[in-house]
Amino acid sequence: KGGCLLDKFIWLSALAQFFIIFPSALSCYFPIKNQMKYTKKRTAFICLAVLIPNSFIGASVCTVFKTDINSILIPSLIVFFFLYYITVNIDIAKALAVYTGVCAVQSFSLQFTYAFCQPLAHLEIVPLQQSLLQAGISCLIVIIAFYPACKQSAWMISHLDVPKIWYYTLVPSFVFLFFNLAVLPGFYTAINTEEFPLLFAMMESCLLMLLISIYILFYQGATIILEHYKLNERSQLLEMQSHQYHALKEHMKQTSRLRHDFRHSVHVLSSLANQGDIENIKKHLDGYELQLSEYMLRDYCADATLNALFGYYHEMAVLAGIKT
Repeated sequence: KGGCLLDKFIWLSALAQFFIIFPSALSCYFPIKNQMKYTKKRTAFICLAVLIPNSFIGASVCTVFKTDINSILIPSLIVFFFLYYITVNIDIAKALAVYTGVCAVQSFSLQFTYAFCQPLAHLEIVPLQQSLLQAGISCLIVIIAFYPACKQSAWMISHLDVPKIWYYTLVPSFVFLFFNLAVLPGFYTAINTEEFPLLFAMMESCLLMLLISIYILFYQGATIILEHYKLNERSQLLEMQSHQYHALKEHMKQTSRLRHDFRHSVHVLSSLANQGDIENIKKHLDGYELQLSEYMLRDYCADATLNALFGYYHEMAVLAGIKT
């Protein structure tokens, strides 16, 4: 009876630890709130249909085989990522960056909990109270991260479309995630001395602040990169508009010359008409029409910006010998 009661206690403790999955999953959708493939209700249903059975089964496996929860949870993260990826409309680089970032931050809730707990009966099962504490810390992290994730992170997801940059963000996320998993307090005898829990918690707090600082620097770098792209686009557009302006100016000069030549052409046509020379009149008109078309400025559309853009690339095509 005592063993059965202990198993129930261990099962509840393990189940409570699995609950960290739910706030973590919620955090993953904050930055991509505008890029969700399905409705919020349908996405929640899909996630819960997978996460809830996984939590109960994982807790049961940990209880029966007396194994560490991380041996079940860590491999499950790969499955959870593919679940996450099929429910969003972003490329894999962004999805990986968001997912690993959330995992890295949430791994600190486990560290803060383990700093002050001792495994139950040497089975690496933390007490139920500590499991609930871990879930509470995880929820607190979600609440704190809600606003920046929905604003700054969502803005980067919507505007920064450079996969290489997003892949770069995986480096600090993986480093901190693997570090936290690697230094999970296995030396519980040392950890539960009077001094070590406080030192360990302070070390983890500094590491968490360092990770957040890296993400802030990434955001600031992303804003600089995007601003640089915008300035380049504006510069190129101004160059095209300047080119169009000079083309218009040249067109006005040619028009002035054509008006001067027009008087001479009228005189020539009048003389040829008096002579009845219809053939030369036709040749003269054809040449004049060709001259007009040569100096005629094309008007592609009513929008001045687009017209400048089309005119710029049309001239580049002509200079390159490309027929348009």
